[in-house]
Amino acid sequence: MQGIGVRKTIRMVASNGQGSGGLSRRDFIAGAVSMAVASGSSFQEPFSAHAAGRDSGVATPAALTIIDTHTHFFDSARAIPVGRDRPIPWPPQQSPLFKPTLPPDWEVLAKPLGMSGTVVVEATSWLEDNDWILVLAERHRSIVGLIGNLSGTAVEQGAAVPVWNDMARFKKEVRRLSRNPIFRGIRVGGSLVSGDLSGGRYPHFELLADAGMVIDVLGVNAADLVALANVVPSLTIVVDHMFNIKGAASPSAQWRSDITALAGAKNVVMKVSGLVEGLDTPQTDAASALALCRHALDHVYQTFGPDRLVFGTNWPVSQPQGEMSVVKGIAYRYFEPKGKEVLAKVFAGNAKRIYRYVDQLDSAGLE
Repeated sequence: MQGIGVRKTIRMVASNGQGSGGLSRRDFIAGAVSMAVASGSSFQEPFSAHAAGRDSGVATPAALTIIDTHTHFFDSARAIPVGRDRPIPWPPQQSPLFKPTLPPDWEVLAKPLGMSGTVVVEATSWLEDNDWILVLAERHRSIVGLIGNLSGTAVEQGAAVPVWNDMARFKKEVRRLSRNPIFRGIRVGGSLVSGDLSGGRYPHFELLADAGMVIDVLGVNAADLVALANVVPSLTIVVDHMFNIKGAASPSAQWRSDITALAGAKNVVMKVSGLVEGLDTPQTDAASALALCRHALDHVYQTFGPDRLVFGTNWPVSQPQGEMSVVKGIAYRYFEPKGKEVLAKVFAGNAKRIYRYVDQLDSAGLE
């Protein structure tokens, strides 16, 4: 079975010992649920009243596959990793998001909305957190892919050492992690794109392209992304959160211009996410939220077309601005009138082609 092969691969590449061991998937999930209930820190209790998706719009056809291409998992209650000074580097301790947030918390909200799997996007720069997510994927088949993070440091002999800034180490980690089919690429932001340009080449990104990896990007200006896309056309670039849209109800001329420029590079993909975060007030109804951000969606759809759009929730970051049912409902209400083919592409088909994620879901379920 494919799932068993994936789990064996993960055991080979996981370099830290957190959560490994010999537990069966059944035992692990039972333990995780027990711990969540005992701690009272799970997302399940506060938000379970909305799990049925009352704001999700028209009922989702059972045959429609939905892959959420943007979630974040972390465990603020875990032991401090060796060589680190705190359990997790993000979210910060003062954030309302600072609580254990694990696959069962996503599943209790997502599955009633028709979502069967998720691509996790690693928000922290600690090397070991890539392996931590891969261990979660071994035990939770809802994780179908990981966009990792190699922008920061690893720990060796109790001290932090660079990964991104050491090209030999970066290459070693890309090779190691890419042996696991769940690992699909990395997320980058800030000046990492422009800072990589040397003599007309992008060494980090060329290496990623050669390894068949994808990059997600956030906080990189459009001109830098277009330049990268043109120099490394074999690299797929996924732009997160509608190019980090702000003022989604009235998109700026600059945002519209940037979207048009990005769409001109055929290896750039837009992620339909971040919409509720881009609105000024929290949203409780998908229909009214769509009315606010329809013009932004129209511009993205008209420039990128149906083959270069993927759906993501950005959960749990999106949670304060709108329940998962609202986030899914905005996208579903917008794309459903465009026909079944478009709907299927945006909600799963494009993600399968772009991320080449691993479908770990099967009827056998538990070991």
